[in-house]
Amino acid sequence: MSKIQLGLLFAIGLVFWTISNGMLPLLPVYSLQLGADVSFAGSFLSFSFLMLTISTILTGWLADKYQRRKAMFIAAGILYSLALALMSRATDQWQFAVFTSLAWFLFGTGVALVNIFAGASAGEGERGKIFGILALTGGFGLLMGGLLLGRIADAFGYPALLLMLAALGLLWPILGIFVQDEQLDLPPEEKAERAWGSIDRGIWAFLGAFTLAWTGFFAGRLGTSFIMESLGFSSAAISSTSTAAGAITLPLPAIFGWLSDRTDRLRIIAFGFVFGALGLGMLVFASDLWQFWLVAILITTMSAVIGVGFAHMVDAAPDDSVGMGLSLFQSTAWVAGIVGFLAAGYAIDNIGFAPSTFVAAVLPVIAIGVLAVSAKLLGRTGP
Repeated sequence: MSKIQLGLLFAIGLVFWTISNGMLPLLPVYSLQLGADVSFAGSFLSFSFLMLTISTILTGWLADKYQRRKAMFIAAGILYSLALALMSRATDQWQFAVFTSLAWFLFGTGVALVNIFAGASAGEGERGKIFGILALTGGFGLLMGGLLLGRIADAFGYPALLLMLAALGLLWPILGIFVQDEQLDLPPEEKAERAWGSIDRGIWAFLGAFTLAWTGFFAGRLGTSFIMESLGFSSAAISSTSTAAGAITLPLPAIFGWLSDRTDRLRIIAFGFVFGALGLGMLVFASDLWQFWLVAILITTMSAVIGVGFAHMVDAAPDDSVGMGLSLFQSTAWVAGIVGFLAAGYAIDNIGFAPSTFVAAVLPVIAIGVLAVSAKLLGRTGP
């Protein structure tokens, strides 16, 4: 991949993840301020992630079939900024839920296309490194979004924050004009017809493992926001958990990606899942700010292996369905968001914080076992 292409994708990723990672812990808080209860907040975030899932998979299919990826990318960026502006105009929890869902739908399109651009451009011996470098944008987004967004919300209010983010989001389509779109070799009609059938059982098991781990991750993120809000922490304090996690885990995606080009990728992924389980387990007992910071750091370590996961998917998926494979892999996070947010909101309301968080902590452990099944099906020794 050329340095210019990598630099453009990295800059676009910074825009994506500064907005989304910085905004995510604040969305349930603002929803509560607009009149929602905990169950509604969890449900609307779950629906938003359903929109992410649909858009991600749809984008992968359309990208393989029509290969009009650059035009799709620019259009989605323009509409995304408009959706953020509409969120700032919401006057109740229902309007906010609708506009947020629209924003997440468009966000899913953008993220899927960035990964497809990267997968088409990266050579076989550099995939772990390239996806690891791009995954750094998530850490930078946590750091910058966590450092700034909560403070802006406290100082100027959520509508002003969302308008600022809408302006920032315009960098996405502007930078997208210069992205190079590498065309794939097979005719697009043939690719679309073969995409689903080319995904074998080992890959589906791999997708299932990440879905379980991500479910625990999102349940932990939502639980952290609600627990801290119930303890009287400010928006800035809640957002600071993202800052702490982003600062400490910032180099991990690149390190994990570099290592994965030299050793078994599934072992590195399993290592990240272990840290996620530890963080979720600690959330049960957290009460001080530093404890919530530590929880966020451990949970984010689990998400830092996502670049390794993308590289593994490009390795494992047949050449005729890389776009669909990458979209399916990205959608594991969105499916997990649906389940994690919906189940966590309902469970916290009905059985309390501690039992709900304990269940979430078990999921990454189960995911390690599913990784072992995936490795066996793919003819490997296991994580």
